[in-house]
Amino acid sequence: MKAKINRLILALATIGLFIQQARGQQDPQYTQYLYNHSIVNPAFIIGEGGRLNAGLLYRAQWVGVEGSPRILNAFGQFRLNDKMQLGLSLVRDDIGSGALLEDNVYADYAYILQLGRESSLSLGLKAGFTFFNSDFEGFGFNDNMIDPAFLEPTSEVFPNIGAGAYYLNKNFYAGISALNLLNARHLDQSDGVINRGREEVHYYLTSGYTFQVLPDIFSMRPSILARGVRGAPMILDLNINLLFYDRFEIGMGYRTSESFLSMFNFRLTPGLRIGYAHDHTVNNLGGFGSSSHEVFLLVNADIFKGNSDPDPAIDETLNY
Repeated sequence: MKAKINRLILALATIGLFIQQARGQQDPQYTQYLYNHSIVNPAFIIGEGGRLNAGLLYRAQWVGVEGSPRILNAFGQFRLNDKMQLGLSLVRDDIGSGALLEDNVYADYAYILQLGRESSLSLGLKAGFTFFNSDFEGFGFNDNMIDPAFLEPTSEVFPNIGAGAYYLNKNFYAGISALNLLNARHLDQSDGVINRGREEVHYYLTSGYTFQVLPDIFSMRPSILARGVRGAPMILDLNINLLFYDRFEIGMGYRTSESFLSMFNFRLTPGLRIGYAHDHTVNNLGGFGSSSHEVFLLVNADIFKGNSDPDPAIDETLNY
């Protein structure tokens, strides 16, 4: 019985996304966005020229719900000099163990303006392609549950672009960005039946501050991320992170009307950091799958100088 209910939840969710102008939070969400900030804002910048920042993040969402999303994200940024930065990211969003599969490949470019000795403003562009595939054959739907036309496999490729701005000084940052600016459409027609689905524009606003309570010993880092999509309520991530001895970090937060968040990360070496996050769902879905789990691995190095210090997560300029 529970398996049938879980299949029904996924069926309703996927149909809601792709039939009759899908609405809602379509892009993957991340609890540890501070460590892959460029995914939501191409203007995010790291350290000084010559620095490379790269990482992997895996998210298992709504564990306990059959066919729930699994997200894999690989990303990297390279600061060419004081004025330019390049980035690359790969995002795989898998719903239903391949029933609905979306691969995104993006390249980022950021141009940096120095506003003062300790402040800068960067403007960024994100461009790439989305590879969209659906194949519900064998997923386990009841025969009378869905229009057979919806079950036919589809495969499409469409372009995607985004833009953002990012302000940074010694202890404060703020960013604004918009993704999916092309409103790409997919699943337009099948056997004469028009099904309208499209990638809605996603708007992001991020900000944070570092309080050096005891320099080099203890810091507090409150941060906020706001996400907005047409036809869906705004979602806020409200977080507070505590950093000890520039090495160990713990945090907690709340995602409005959805979940409580907890996270920690540890710097194993000057250039290697690992982390874990847990979301405890408090909305109606919590009765079926109350947890989401996230792990990440972050590597950074100075290509020109051949060292891997400082860690961007503890850099005094607040480059997470």
